Amino acid sequence: MNTSARLFGAAVAALLLTLLPGCLINVPIYYYASYEIASDPPGAHVFKPDGTYVGETPTQLTLRRDGKDSEKYRLTFVKRGYQSTELPLLVRYEYLLEDTAVERCEKLLAILEQEMTPETLGLAPVPLEKRAALAVIDFDVGKGIESDVGKAAADLCRDALARTQQYKLMDRNNIRSILGERDFAEAVRCEQTTCLTRFGKLLEVHYLAHGRITRLRDEQVLHLGIVSVETAELVGQVTAVCPKDTDQLRSVVASKSYELVAASLKSR
Repeated sequence: MNTSARLFGAAVAALLLTLLPGCLINVPIYYYASYEIASDPPGAHVFKPDGTYVGETPTQLTLRRDGKDSEKYRLTFVKRGYQSTELPLLVRYEYLLEDTAVERCEKLLAILEQEMTPETLGLAPVPLEKRAALAVIDFDVGKGIESDVGKAAADLCRDALARTQQYKLMDRNNIRSILGERDFAEAVRCEQTTCLTRFGKLLEVHYLAHGRITRLRDEQVLHLGIVSVETAELVGQVTAVCPKDTDQLRSVVASKSYELVAASLKSR
């Protein structure tokens, strides 16, 4: 049976189910969009907007929705030694069989840029009395990663942010003293901006930086973000993939912290 006949048959079946007396079956009609994803250079890890891992470029992504529609979509490309790169899309879904959508997939190419350093930021130091107050919470860690790694990563992030001379950094001991043991542990596990904002208000800071480290096969994924305590908005976020080696993680945290500063200042 050819494609058009199969599509016609599916439409007729859906119509009959709707017209039959007493039939309450709701038959969803799915629409697909498919993409071949590449990067220059190749070998970048691709993540969906919700953080779901897609694959390593070149790779393929097929999206499905119930009902014909379009949506704004964003893919994040992460490669060691390069900045996290976002590729915004306006996904247009079509009423196709999934196999047909894969055959008709569009091509996407992301150009990756080199990592940032304090020098490449090109930022003039902000006078101390004019700097916004920022607290860095210990990073949450996934299964199989020791909590000390999260503490060390947060310390590295704090040092890197201090070198940019853009924020007034709160000392970790002060953070722990103000929040207390229970709230401090809860703040580390926070994933929602509203949760982070609540602790930011207790600390009386303008911004709160947070992070999470998880395992991805033989590597680790690092997520960093800065939340505005006043607006509960995520003003900057970056992602990196690095080996489980501690020395490699150290260099990645520093460079990604500089990139985080650039992202957060751009959003102001």
